[in-house]
Amino acid sequence: MQIELSVVMSVYNAEPFLKEAIESILNQTFKKFEFIVVNDGSTDNSLDVINSFNDDRIVLIDQENIGLSRSLNKGVFISKGKFIARMDADDISLPERFALQLDFLRKNKDYVLLGSNIYFIDIKGKILDQTNLPCLNEDMKKSLPNIKLMHSSAMFLREFFFKAGEYPVEIPKYFEDKILWNKMAEFGKIATLPDVLVKYRLVPSSIFNLSNKQVQQLKDLSNKIIKNNYLLTEYDKFSIKEITRISKNQQIGNYFLRISFMHFKHNRRVKALFYVVKSFAINPFETDTLKMFMKILLPTRLLNFYRKLKQKPL
Repeated sequence: MQIELSVVMSVYNAEPFLKEAIESILNQTFKKFEFIVVNDGSTDNSLDVINSFNDDRIVLIDQENIGLSRSLNKGVFISKGKFIARMDADDISLPERFALQLDFLRKNKDYVLLGSNIYFIDIKGKILDQTNLPCLNEDMKKSLPNIKLMHSSAMFLREFFFKAGEYPVEIPKYFEDKILWNKMAEFGKIATLPDVLVKYRLVPSSIFNLSNKQVQQLKDLSNKIIKNNYLLTEYDKFSIKEITRISKNQQIGNYFLRISFMHFKHNRRVKALFYVVKSFAINPFETDTLKMFMKILLPTRLLNFYRKLKQKPL
């Protein structure tokens, strides 16, 4: 059987969510694909979870830890499909994802990269928010280099993955996908389907749980690297490590803060207050946490006035 689609997932200590992630791939309405799972030196029971599935579509690579970018490059290198779908070990692909994305790419042969909108979910799988991303090629190209295309929603043409130079192995995580997407955009059109096709799980180790300052610093650094024709200096590599330095308590506190923000965005004030208090208890001196706390406590009328004031041009 000729394989049209290869799914590539790297796994590192993802035991709590891995079974659900794998099931979401195996239960797609589009059935004919290979599923390359790279167990990147997990020290928990991730390998046992993978081996518990008896499905001929799964191709397992069990290896010592080499990092996300190298693992993904290895998975794509051994793949046989014309199209590559990415998947993360703690996320969930909705059943129609592959069918809808393949249908678009088959009909629009000048596109090299495709994403979708996503739901944000918490550790327990409860939906917190959803994205409303730019969908058209023109809008996405205008946003470069700050492309908004969620990694585990991506489907792309294998041919252009290699033409773009693969995932940059110098970048351990955080914006390796952004670098690749910018390179791929040089070879063809890119788009995001308006459909929500992936549930993206927020966990403490996610990039979303760095502080606002750290996220902005990463954004500035990645833009500089792209502007410099993707050249990483030794100082850039050092900067990535310094920018992303964060304690376990800060990660957990920021995780609760992000959940609080999403509840507050949808006027779920009681839940927003609950999570910001949890964040405050862990990181009592974080400015972002204090600001969120004060916003929640503002009376609705005063808060609406504040929002309108922020939207007015100077």
